[in-house]
Order: sequence, then C-alpha cells, then structure tokens
Amino acid sequence: MTPASPRPARTAAGLRRTLLALTATVALLAGTAAPLASAEPDPVPVGNDHLANGVAAWGRYLNGEWDVPAGMSDLTDVASSYSHTLALHTDGTVVAWGADLEGERDVPAGLREVTAISTGYLHSIALTMDGTVVAWGDDRQGQTDVPAGLDGVTAVAAGNYHTLALRGDGTVAAWGSDQFGATDVPAGLSGVVAIAAGGWNSLALRADGTVVAWGGDDRGAYTAPAGLRDVTAVAVSYSHSLALKRDGTVVTWGDPDDSGLPRVPADLRGITAIAAGIGFSVLLTSDGTVVSLHPEGDTELDVPAGITGATGIAVGFNHAFAIGPLPTLTADTAETLVKTGTRYSATFTASGPAATFEVSSGSLPAGLTLSPEGAVSGRPTTAGDSTFTVSARNAYGTTAGTPHTVTVVPANTPPVVTVAHVTDGASYEKGSEPRAACAITDAESGTFSEEAVVTGTLVNGLGTRTATCTWTDPGGLSTTTTATYRIVDTGVPTIAATTTPTTPNAAGWFRSPVSVGFSCADAGGSGIRSCTPARILREGPGQSVTGTAVDNAGNRATTTRSGIDVDTTKPQLAFTSKPEGSYPSGTAFPVARCLADDALSGLDGDCVITGGGRSVGAHVYRATATDRAGNVSTLTASYTVTPWTIGGLSTSVKSVAAGAATGMTFQVTSTSSAGTFRHSALADVRSVTQKQTSCTAGAVLTGAPTTTLTGRLRYDTATNRYVKAWTVPAKPGTCWTLTVTTADGSTGSARYSVK
Repeated sequence: MTPASPRPARTAAGLRRTLLALTATVALLAGTAAPLASAEPDPVPVGNDHLANGVAAWGRYLNGEWDVPAGMSDLTDVASSYSHTLALHTDGTVVAWGADLEGERDVPAGLREVTAISTGYLHSIALTMDGTVVAWGDDRQGQTDVPAGLDGVTAVAAGNYHTLALRGDGTVAAWGSDQFGATDVPAGLSGVVAIAAGGWNSLALRADGTVVAWGGDDRGAYTAPAGLRDVTAVAVSYSHSLALKRDGTVVTWGDPDDSGLPRVPADLRGITAIAAGIGFSVLLTSDGTVVSLHPEGDTELDVPAGITGATGIAVGFNHAFAIGPLPTLTADTAETLVKTGTRYSATFTASGPAATFEVSSGSLPAGLTLSPEGAVSGRPTTAGDSTFTVSARNAYGTTAGTPHTVTVVPANTPPVVTVAHVTDGASYEKGSEPRAACAITDAESGTFSEEAVVTGTLVNGLGTRTATCTWTDPGGLSTTTTATYRIVDTGVPTIAATTTPTTPNAAGWFRSPVSVGFSCADAGGSGIRSCTPARILREGPGQSVTGTAVDNAGNRATTTRSGIDVDTTKPQLAFTSKPEGSYPSGTAFPVARCLADDALSGLDGDCVITGGGRSVGAHVYRATATDRAGNVSTLTASYTVTPWTIGGLSTSVKSVAAGAATGMTFQVTSTSSAGTFRHSALADVRSVTQKQTSCTAGAVLTGAPTTTLTGRLRYDTATNRYVKAWTVPAKPGTCWTLTVTTADGSTGSARYSVK
C-alpha cells in the first residue's frame, strides 16, 4: 500500500521521487508549497559524473521483500507492501522482488515509460508517462480493474484491497473493495494535488493545504485533526496517519487506544518526507538523515548504521527502505610494476556516504592486502601478473572500479631505460631537433625522466648526434641505452604544373595535344636535383601527369595535374540514306539522313544536314557533325534533277484544213541514272493549249489569247504516243501554236497553218 505523488515531467535522469512509503504521498501545493521531496538533489543527467542511486533495506523479514537484487542502481522510486517490493529505474522500467502469491510480482511484459509505482497488499500499480494506469496481481476485490476510459492520471496509490488515481483536473477515482467505505470518494472533492491509501482508508491533500479523509474503521485513523492547515504531504497506514507541514514539522493521528502509535519528537524539524508502516513511521530530514519512529524495544526497525545522505524513503508492512547515492570511486589507480620484496602502497577513495572497500574480482599479488578503508599495502612475494578490481560498498550498494594489473618482477631486475623524444636512426629537420630525454622505470625507484647526454659535431647545423641514457638503481643494477640520429634538411621543395594550351573549351576538352610542364624550386635551400620534364598528352579522357621535384637532400614533392581530356579525332559521320545520280523532275528520290558517333568526347548534338533541292539542276546535300572537343566532320552527297522530254512534235509548220477534226501526237520521256522512262499516264500531261501566232517568221501577233484544248487525251499503245483530239479553227490563212505542258512543268510546241 504505497502512496503516490503527482507525476512530474521526465528528465534525463528519470523522475525523482522521495515519498516511497507504504502510504506516503508527495504533495505539490499549487503556487504556495514546495514538493515534499525538498531534500532531494536537483535532477542530474545519467553518467559517470554523478552519484547513481542505490537502496538500503531493514526491518522484519517475511518473504524476501527487502532482499534487494544485486546491482540495483539508478533508482527513482521504491514501493513495498506485505511481502513484495517494486523499484522504478530512471529509464522508466520496473523491477519486482519478494513473494509472488497472487502475481503481484509479475511485471507486465513491455511495460515502459513508467513514472510512478504503488503496491497494495497483494497487487501492484504503475502509472505511465501518457497518464495510463497499469495494474496486476490480486484482483479478488476488483483492485486491479482499472476503470474504462480513465486517463489523464497524474498519481496513483494502492491500499489494502483498493486503488486510487488522481486525475490532472484534481479529481480522484477509486476502485476495488469498498469495505469501510475505502472507495467512497466524497462528493464534490476537487483541487486534489496528492493522494494516499491505507488499509481501508484514504487521504487526499488539496491545493489549499487541507486534508480530506474517508473510509477506515472507527478507531480514528481516518479523521484528520480539526484545523489542520499548510500540509504539503500525507501518509496513511492501517491505524495511523501523518501530515507534513510547510514548516517541516509532522502531525500524526490515529487509534487513540494504540499505545504503540509512533509519536514525532516535538523538537524534530526540517522534515522533507514521511512514510507510514504498520505501527511505525519513517521520516527524512533535509540533511539526508533517516528517522524511524517505532514502539520502544522494536530494534528491528532501527535505522542501520551507515544510512546517511538519503534522498528518499519507503516502507512496507514491517520493513523500510532508504534511497541514496552509491559510492563513486574518486581514487582508483595502482602502480603497475613492482619488485618482489619492495614496499607497495595504493589508496582507493570514494565520494558519497562512508564506504568500505573490497576486492570484488581477481586477486592482489601475493603479499599485498586491502584494508576496509581502501589502503593496499605490503611487500609482494611472488613474481607474475595479478589482475584485480576494487569495489566500494556503502549502505545503498556497491560500485565496482577499474580492473588493474600489477606486474611483480624479481628483485634483481635491472631498470628499464629508454631514450625519449628522439628515435634511433631517425632524421630531424635543422632547427626542429627534439630535446632528448631519458625515460626510466625501476621497481624500487619508480618511474621518472632525466635529461639525456647528447654528443656529436654538427657542420652548419647538420650532422649526426648520439643521445645516451644511463641509470643505476639502488641495488647497483645499471642500464645504458643510446639513440643515434641525424640533423638534416627535410624541407620539401615546391613544384607547380602548367598546361599548354592553358584551358580546355567550355565542355572541358582539348582538341589538340596538351603539353604538361613543371616548374620546381627548393624550399629547404639545398637546391633541386631533378624536376620532371614536360610531357605531351595526346588522345584520352581523364588523363593525369604527376611531376616530382627532388632536392639535393633527397626531399621530394609531387603534384598531379589530373582530369585532362584530349580528343583530336573528328567524329565518325555517314549518310544512312542519300540521293545519288539523277532523278526526273517531280519524282520521289531518297531523303538525305545521317548518323554520327564519337567514341571519346561524345557528340555535341546530332549531325546536321543542309542544302539539297527538288528543282531542275544539280544539287548538293552537306552533312556536318561536331564533337564536344570541337572537332568537325563533313560529308556531301551530289545529285541532279532532270526535266522531262516531250518528243514526236513536228519541228516544221504543219498544214491542216480549217475546221478539220484531227489529233496532235507526242511522246513524253524522262531520264535518270536508272535509264529512260516512257510516260503513258494521262496525269503526266498537265495541259495542251492553243494560241494564234503570226504566219510570218519572226513576227509577233499581239493580243491573241491562249486557250486550253478540251478534246480527249489518250495514249495509243500501238504507237506509244499520246493523242490529243483537236478541232482546227475554221480560219483559213491563220497560223496556230499548240503547246504541251507535262506534270513536271516541261513544255513542247508544234506550229500549224490553216488552209
């Protein structure tokens, strides 16, 4: 039957809660009061720079309810009841231990983001970050039947067989056993900021600092004293109740016939947290002191020695808990090398409440011991390696330190001497020579350094030097180490690359060979020994040239001119179709089409065709392709358009009778590269016209109209000629010219005289 406090905001370290008692409740008085857990330190982030919380337990032992599991740390809350206990970690998970009579210890799988916990006689309650209540364990009185639709909960409290929930609007919900009215929440109760549940009674703390009680038997445990004001937290058990006031004092009330009712000393001040058990109470003061109030002679409930600096308390039926900081090791080092028979010492210390020290894993070298105060002393007796871990333990738990390995060497082991800062066989730049030193490690004398003895003659600051280190230990064993090194010119030369031509085209390509040259200079003053000569780059993409400059000291520098794209080859270009030879006028002939490709820089667009024509005469198609480097390829295709030929017409003036029905005959042929074609289609003759002309050679008859003959046109297959029917004008003594026009526009004429 633990109480609950309002659900505070989560921090990186989790929720900090102090009232973790059978029936205690943290109270937050809106606008006027500080939370009960005022003794609690400010939240700090989880990590190695703060004290992780552990838990101490004491009292009467029933079913393992205060057998805290090993390694318990980072706790923010503990709740305990008859025979089981819950603990809330900073990560929002819950751990349970003790008896499991009705499933009260069976934490639901996947329960996360828990902000508060509470325990009843044989049931458990958890509040999650989203205001949801989760219950498990004994449900014979309906105490785990969370009402449907209950949300927005900020605090929970579990009684013997009933459960309370505080909503964010300050109202209280209750369910479970209503024996003695435990769930009869007073009508109109509002403004509640904290709740507590006891055996069969309940308490509510209102924002104005007053306390409302209901349920319980008739022994007075549920009746708050008249005039009780300025309360910041409440706690309730079976037979008595507690109220913490703003001034840090505590008021108790309960069964007047119970001579064992715990009384608060009148001079006790600075109380920050309260918890009520069966016939006893536990208080927490602002300095972290835990006070247990119990019947005289009940020594099992005395606060054990070593519980100091507590940040929270909790109680069960007949047992109690204190949450406090685990020790943090502040000195956790040990010398790693020692000779047999020599004196050895190391000191381990820890912050937080007083701690004792022990070897938690491994073992110390033979001959050494660790005192409870953290001092390692003695003289090692056996050579070899020993690895061990020292742990610090206080009332709240144990913190393990870092594993240490101590190497014990025989007493006649000479010191280890090395030359520091310079390396044997190394070279150093003139003016930047390190200062040689001696690094000495001796099991008797310890580890230290001295200046080395440096010899050697330099010429112009260059040459060879030797650093010598010698050490003799108190036992007369000596070690000498040397390192020989050179002082040289290590300044690297400079080298720069140039290209000719200097820049590519807009597409990044050169279309002529590129010369990459290098200019070298000595940065260290010894002069240039070699510089990479110029190199001509011909065709290829992404070419690079690396140049190297080497000075006379052997220092070298390189530079690379990369990403040089060179394409000197014109694109491949071909006609995929083109006209060739000659074609009769008006006939179809192939359309010129081209295809281009460039395997290196790629085409700068499609190939382009210009020129050509369909008129009579000679024509040329020109195809052009350009690659991205600017190379151009050109092809041409020549052809001729020939006119049709009208033959079979009389070349002299032909005499015809006036008004006679006659016919004009002619042939139409066209010539191409394929040969001569004789036309026979009537459509190939566009028209036949007549016009009166002068019968005098060289004379012109003006004003005569041209008319189209309407007579029948046919093709005579016997003679392979066109025949145009013509009725001779009835105008004797006149002359006429008949003109044939073919479909391609070619013309032919014949002259007639009428008699």
